[in-house]
Amino acid sequence: MVRTGRPVTGCQLDGIDRFGDVLLSAADSRCCGFTDPRADGKELKKVPVSGCGDRFPLGGIPTADGVLAAFADRRGGRVVTVDLSDPEHPAVLPGRSYCFPPGFSCERVEFYENRMYIPMANAGLFFEEKVSDRTDA
Repeated sequence: MVRTGRPVTGCQLDGIDRFGDVLLSAADSRCCGFTDPRADGKELKKVPVSGCGDRFPLGGIPTADGVLAAFADRRGGRVVTVDLSDPEHPAVLPGRSYCFPPGFSCERVEFYENRMYIPMANAGLFFEEKVSDRTDA
């Protein structure tokens, strides 16, 4: 491997998760990718996510849970939560998205009893306070 001194780019630390019958991924920093595994791995849809931008770029390891998906970005120390109740018009939920201080590396999110649990590598476990609605922002 040749080191160029440039920061890591691309999707080296990104992943996929199942969302219904399709696979969910971050297609780029502003779009969800929906892939049907029965279609020889070809991407079916690249759907823009409302609310993505500099503060909430989409990337990392997705965890889908019903109508929500949380993207845990190890490099950026962010968890961006997306409402997928309408997969044609996904939207960031700012009230359930988190930016952690430098050095905090978030791992795959786990949903349990309407809360997100976020393992923070050597920094412990972050979890949300109880929320009344899955899409509370």
